[in-house]
Amino acid sequence: MIGLRSSNLYACEYDEDKRVLAIAFRGGGLYYYDNCPKDLYVGLLTAPSSGKYFHANIKGLPFRKAS
Repeated sequence: MIGLRSSNLYACEYDEDKRVLAIAFRGGGLYYYDNCPKDLYVGLLTAPSSGKYFHANIKGLPFRKAS
């Protein structure tokens, strides 16, 4: 996982073969976003604010929480 510059998001990783974006939150949750285009992952890593990018582009997409 790659660390993020955010008060809420801890880290993320992307499985290119499965097109799954995994995001770990500082509060302890790990969420998987299936069928996610790679450009969302790249945008999250390169955005000046990972949190703002997440809220504008990823939040609200279908996800599943790790158990």
